[in-house]
Amino acid sequence: TMNWGTRGTGPGEFNVIQGIAIDANDNIYVADYANERIQVFDTRGNFRREMRGFGAPMAICITPGPNQVMYVSNSNPPDNLDVGGEIYKVALNGTDIGRFGTAGKLIGQFGTVNAIDCREENGLLGGERGNWRVQRVTLETI
Repeated sequence: TMNWGTRGTGPGEFNVIQGIAIDANDNIYVADYANERIQVFDTRGNFRREMRGFGAPMAICITPGPNQVMYVSNSNPPDNLDVGGEIYKVALNGTDIGRFGTAGKLIGQFGTVNAIDCREENGLLGGERGNWRVQRVTLETI
């Protein structure tokens, strides 16, 4: 059994952890929601790096396979569907590959995505706490 981290804003410190994912190289990605970042650690809890630019990440999911990518939700608070809402597709080095969606209640809009299933790179399930639903999203490659 192992644990690490304290409350704060520095490397290895957290302020509201919302999601955790592990890549094929055993890097651990932690969605540090209130600090608006994703922190990356090795399996011993050693800080590797942080990634920013995805708003307030709540749900994160890493695809299987040799060319893994991560999906990150910029989750708005459940009581405010006027901000954020988009889902980012991100390379594991932190490069923004693309994004889709906005905050709202319509099909294709999102309300506080707090869970993402990405077993297929271009086929997602997004659980929405703010809208009390699950949406299936199929992305088309251009």
